Amino acid sequence: MLKALRRQLVSALSERIAAMAQNPADETQPWIPSIEPAAEKPLELFVLCRNLDQLKAVLSFYSNGLCITPELDFATSGELQEACNWLQNCDRTALYALPRIHLAGEDPLGFYRKKMPIHGFLLRNLGALEAAEETGLAIHGDPCLNVRNRASAAFYLNAGLLTVEGANILEIPVQNQRVTLYRKPPLFHMRHCLFAQHLGRPRGCGQACQSHSLKLEDHRGQHHRLLPGPHCRNTIYRESPETFDAHLAILKGIRQLRIELTDEEAVERLLTEQCRQILSQTR
Repeated sequence: MLKALRRQLVSALSERIAAMAQNPADETQPWIPSIEPAAEKPLELFVLCRNLDQLKAVLSFYSNGLCITPELDFATSGELQEACNWLQNCDRTALYALPRIHLAGEDPLGFYRKKMPIHGFLLRNLGALEAAEETGLAIHGDPCLNVRNRASAAFYLNAGLLTVEGANILEIPVQNQRVTLYRKPPLFHMRHCLFAQHLGRPRGCGQACQSHSLKLEDHRGQHHRLLPGPHCRNTIYRESPETFDAHLAILKGIRQLRIELTDEEAVERLLTEQCRQILSQTR
């Protein structure tokens, strides 16, 4: 089956190349849905939270001239429900980060339920796209979708995503892209649970991930954080964060910026520093 698909793909690509060679004037850039440019759209900062302490800091943080929207990425349905209760009490809404992977029989929308104060999704795998579209909510692309150029951006935008995100500023309308200013990138995602293996009880894990923390040391002596996720899956996050210059993003017209929290303790200080950098570019 794979061999047949490969032959079909090569044949179609060969025909396309031959047609472009005969009519070079017909060669066009990948089509991207047009969006009416907003006149001085306000800056918006999205902050991904992975625990309730981080969400509490984000909800209590205020920055004049900057709209802050939380993104929820919790390992258990209980934490997510409590987070939603906080949002409802504050009359706030958030984006919900969908699972990185899901297996047959699992809900591709994870712990999401219709009555939750969620106005959009953070898409991390194409397998959840159809289910996310059926909700009618906005869909934003996670950096892990590996958008690298205009062609890959057009693929996701034509599939129904509102925004995508690349490693650099993409040659697409600024309304279609977001930029992450700070995050510790994921290095490895696995179904195997190291919490259960090393800290769990002889019979069952005993939810060791809820009361313990783990870091893995690599050959260079760096300690990478291990965090649990839905269905007891684990993700390893790099110790050193990667950053993007807020000045360059705003200079290019990007109005939707992001911060991903992992295991940071001084969340208020991080938010203050990032907001100061962002707002200093608008004066």
